[in-house]
Amino acid sequence: MSNSSPVATVFVDFKSAFDQLWFAGCLGKLLRMGISKADIKWIGVWLYNRRAVVEIAGKRSRWFPIKRGGPQGSCFIPILFITYHSDMEKFLCMAMSFFFADDLAAVIAARTGIRFTEQCIDLERRLNHFFALVEFYAILSVQPINYIKTQAMFSARAVSYPNPMPRISCGGYAIEWVKTYKYLGYWVTTKIGILRLDTQTHLEDLSNEIFFEIFDYLHALDIFSAFASLNERISSILRSIPLRILISKNPCRNQIDFLSSHFTFHTRQAISIKIRDTIRDDASIVSLLFSRHDFINLQFCRLTTIDRSTKLDNVIKQIKTFNILVSFNISNLNDETMNVDDKCELTRTMLMHQSSSLRLIVLQYTYDYSNVTSLHLYIDGSPSIVSVLSVIAILRLCHRVRYLHIMLKDNSPVDDTNIYVPIAIPTVNKNDLSVLSQVISFGLTLFAAWNNDSVARILRCIPNLKYFLFTLGPYRSQKLFSVELLDGYVWQEMLELYVSYLSKLEFHMSVRKCFRQPIWISFLSLRKFRWEIFQLAYGY
Repeated sequence: MSNSSPVATVFVDFKSAFDQLWFAGCLGKLLRMGISKADIKWIGVWLYNRRAVVEIAGKRSRWFPIKRGGPQGSCFIPILFITYHSDMEKFLCMAMSFFFADDLAAVIAARTGIRFTEQCIDLERRLNHFFALVEFYAILSVQPINYIKTQAMFSARAVSYPNPMPRISCGGYAIEWVKTYKYLGYWVTTKIGILRLDTQTHLEDLSNEIFFEIFDYLHALDIFSAFASLNERISSILRSIPLRILISKNPCRNQIDFLSSHFTFHTRQAISIKIRDTIRDDASIVSLLFSRHDFINLQFCRLTTIDRSTKLDNVIKQIKTFNILVSFNISNLNDETMNVDDKCELTRTMLMHQSSSLRLIVLQYTYDYSNVTSLHLYIDGSPSIVSVLSVIAILRLCHRVRYLHIMLKDNSPVDDTNIYVPIAIPTVNKNDLSVLSQVISFGLTLFAAWNNDSVARILRCIPNLKYFLFTLGPYRSQKLFSVELLDGYVWQEMLELYVSYLSKLEFHMSVRKCFRQPIWISFLSLRKFRWEIFQLAYGY
């Protein structure tokens, strides 16, 4: 417009943007961008196999699969959406495009050096070509456009606007020309074409929503350094945002003290800590921060390069009180520098942590797990998490365990149907099975889809077992109920083959009322070292 040519600003609205994310296309783009296959597999597991149900006036529909979009409220979906559409500008090279989350604003100018009427005709041609490209991209990426909310604004230095206005359309819908448009919390008008170049926007004029977006990309030290002393409004916003501590380089002691002084009033807001531990003025950064502050709402914690002089007493003490901890990662590549006593106590604390939200524990240092003699595990999650492979992987670490109890619960949604489908058991190499010769007592509680083959693989690892407590909890679907676990003859063959020293077996089970027909159960009883099989009938 500075060259006296008319300019059109196009505001494209995508229909239910985050809810229309195409899984296969997104994963394919991530692969071409160089994202590792392991990360792509993790993202694929997170996206696929989601289901939903609709409830109206107390009546519920059947479960149906979700084939597009991500869970509402997830902080990862906007990131994935932006990454998926990061190549959109290659399709729209003829325009100056601005992207913000699911909003697209494009500025298109007409040719210079010709009459105003011809410029308007040229601008109309360019706009229609632009919308053809947008429509083509929307089809390729399976990202529909909301034609009704897509609008355009004309700006020019000419005294009057062209009459009629350029005719533009997208997907067969006429695009409306507007004189004002609210974009990212601000009203944009056609007068922008005659604003003075020295017009300035003050930081205080930004909306709170913009500040929240800005702070979401910054860590605590940068936020406090740049915004802490501006005004009361900014200070009020800082008291209501989640804070992330990131110390990855070699900060000076003054920076650490500055950060710590501000956290005196913001400790409850800290949700994430990532610290590369270093020694400054004979003080460890990890020790200093955890001794001065109680991070009661911490969800993510990652500590690296722990020095031998670093005292983890306060860290371990606080970890025990973290009720909403999701992920804990401690990496110490130079293992010789970490205190041995802290290793022992930290390992014990994390293995026995009570947080129901805990999903990831990474203890990257050498530790002798053979000293563990009693182990009680509770594992819940998707079928792949509560599979026999997860249990076998844990058993490889504990060769001196004598008393073992494992509870597994499948939390994935299932269909409540009456069709029985055999349970698929993952392949396990017999050579990969560890032998825990010290185990004499074993308890297995199942709220998941296992069958006798899964149980047999675990029993092969504990040949000297003397006491076995098996509990079959009610599973939410009859479809995945393993009838084989109710066959006493199968149990007899399995126990005599793998745990010949067994002297006591306790079998407990609970049957849901979804079983309309009587169930005949063959049950084992070991009396005076002699197997006896008898029948029990359950009906509702």
